[in-house]
Amino acid sequence: RFEAIRVGLVAATLGHRALAADPALAELAARVDAAGAEVYEETTRRLPALAWVQVERASEGSTSEWSVGAAFTLPLSNVVGGKLAVARAEAQRYRRARERAVSSILQRTRDAVALVEETGTHARELAARLAPLDTQLEALIAQERAGDPVKLMLLEERHLKSRRDLLEASYAHRRALIELERVVGSPP
Repeated sequence: RFEAIRVGLVAATLGHRALAADPALAELAARVDAAGAEVYEETTRRLPALAWVQVERASEGSTSEWSVGAAFTLPLSNVVGGKLAVARAEAQRYRRARERAVSSILQRTRDAVALVEETGTHARELAARLAPLDTQLEALIAQERAGDPVKLMLLEERHLKSRRDLLEASYAHRRALIELERVVGSPP
């Protein structure tokens, strides 16, 4: 009953689920977007701007007066340029932090999947070694009168040690599954 998780598509799927479930990564993604918007805003401040104003004033009688105006602003690049460089640096910092977080989450997921596979394989191997001992022990118990009591006790000791090892391996496998569930955010 010790099923190891298959590598490949399942591990990749678990990695995507872990990325989607991580709230810190979602916060970093929002910060990256905000920093990108700040870069865009600072970039547009460096561009010349044309403002158009149209005003209608009512005058006496049935006539109206119109005023039209245009303003052309040319930003000082040395003042705005510093803010743009700061915005770009901050955006780059958040992008790198997000990349490190993604890499860390995927590595933790790969490590957890590998541990589940390793502990599952070990527990299955121990279960396979325990099956012949069960058969031998049942045969000796069935021949209790004709059997050797020392041989029976030695076999029982091996059987109990093997069963304890199997239980420890099962417990380690369960802990590995719980760790994988913690990393992924839901049961695998």
